[in-house]
Amino acid sequence: MTPNETKAAVLELCRAGGFDRAAVCAAGPTAHSAFIHDWIKQGYHGAMDWFERAPQFREDIRYRYPWVKSFVMLALDYPSELPDDLPEDSDLHYVARYARDIDYHDVYKPRLLKLENEIKRLSPGTQALWYQDTGPFLERELAARAGLGWQGKHTLLIDPKRGSWFFLALVATSLELEPDAPATDHCGTCTACLDACPTKAFPQPWVLDARRCISYLTIEYDGAIEPELREAMAGNLFGCDICQEVCPWNEKAPHTEADPPLELAELTLREVLQTKDAKLVARFAGTPFERAGAARLKRNAAILAGLEQRDDLIPALELAARNEASWLRETVYWALHRIATPEAKAALSRAQKHESDEALRETLIGYLQGG
Repeated sequence: MTPNETKAAVLELCRAGGFDRAAVCAAGPTAHSAFIHDWIKQGYHGAMDWFERAPQFREDIRYRYPWVKSFVMLALDYPSELPDDLPEDSDLHYVARYARDIDYHDVYKPRLLKLENEIKRLSPGTQALWYQDTGPFLERELAARAGLGWQGKHTLLIDPKRGSWFFLALVATSLELEPDAPATDHCGTCTACLDACPTKAFPQPWVLDARRCISYLTIEYDGAIEPELREAMAGNLFGCDICQEVCPWNEKAPHTEADPPLELAELTLREVLQTKDAKLVARFAGTPFERAGAARLKRNAAILAGLEQRDDLIPALELAARNEASWLRETVYWALHRIATPEAKAALSRAQKHESDEALRETLIGYLQGG
């Protein structure tokens, strides 16, 4: 078959496999090598040290897989709206849209593996490997080269017809496929996403400082979040959609409702705070929440409780303060101090009697003395 005929066969496999959109780009060196090096040098990757490993593979995957000639880039839509029939006390609205269902890796892994195997069978000796989030690939650059959209100033990919509510995945293959035309930028002079970011995580357009990004802080970061950043985290328990919500291109996105599994539909801050760690991990197994772990989820819930002055959560906060992670206890004490009711002060007084960390004891004393 010619590269065009082979490509047509591959795209038909993608459609049959349930992928929303598919396009092709040729393998080759990244155009962003210098940018990535500088981004890491600035420390913008935070604690995500995997970005520092094997940089030559991100520069050109052929250093690792010399046989790669083409990338089949795949787009996978996810719902942008919550259903109307959520339980009355559900706090799922605090969760980023992509995470309101079971872990998408588990959903798409079988489809991607099937597609990989089907591509291998197109001609003798064909090699192929699927990836989704886990390999040394600059997926957004590759997807833009394949024409699936352009990388917006918030660094996410934008499809002019469908906005940015979608995942990316790829299959690298030894097949020589006719590439699609790359996408062109249509952000123009708009800076809505940059202006709306409450933590000012964008030092400049197309540059994200992950250390200030609410998604990074609530999911990846293990420790106490700076008080300055806590103040800007209102409404976000897990992930953040603010830069996408304000993007004019998302007005064109299909408005589809999520169908969350029961364990997410019934999610409440109270449950997160008061449930024992092991039970909480088991409760959210198979969902995106599993990545954050119990202590981070409780920290995030405590910040929301403090920002919203949720005095109904004081008993749950006291239970969370029994955690062995000192940075979680500090966050709980901060939340109780923010709530500032007599009941919250009484909880801080009780905590002082049991707190073994000297620095935290001093913090509690300061809170109780009106600091």
